[in-house]
Amino acid sequence: IIDIKDALRVINYSLLLVIACSFGISHAMKNSGVNDAIASVISNISGNWWVIFIITQLFSQILTEIITNNAVAVIMTQIIIDICDANSFDPKPFIISLMLSCSCSFITPYGYATNLIIQGTGGYKFIDYFKYGIFVKFIGFFITFFVYFF
Repeated sequence: IIDIKDALRVINYSLLLVIACSFGISHAMKNSGVNDAIASVISNISGNWWVIFIITQLFSQILTEIITNNAVAVIMTQIIIDICDANSFDPKPFIISLMLSCSCSFITPYGYATNLIIQGTGGYKFIDYFKYGIFVKFIGFFITFFVYFF
């Protein structure tokens, strides 16, 4: 349908670079002990699984607005696994909710590639995402919260 040159022209290479670098950052965080430090701080806040769940989800939801959702998924997965290991929790529900929260990037155009595409072609401004995305973000948080409990 389209020419290969046209297809290559629309690829967002900087976004692909950010996603690829997130894997290296995650590995560096694990090797340097940053993951363990973050996991121990969150584990020391409370021993209750629901408090830890809320903290990790809020942290993930905030991070996914700042950097891409793929980077947050890679970085936070290892942190959540370390937290669950330290507290003897099953990591599966935490990780499933993490994946849902990483997909809930509605406040900024930076967290999800589709948001950037729509911003560029639709002529939206940063404030448009914040204005209309804050409500959807809260709905997304509560959905990820209830996925764990039900």
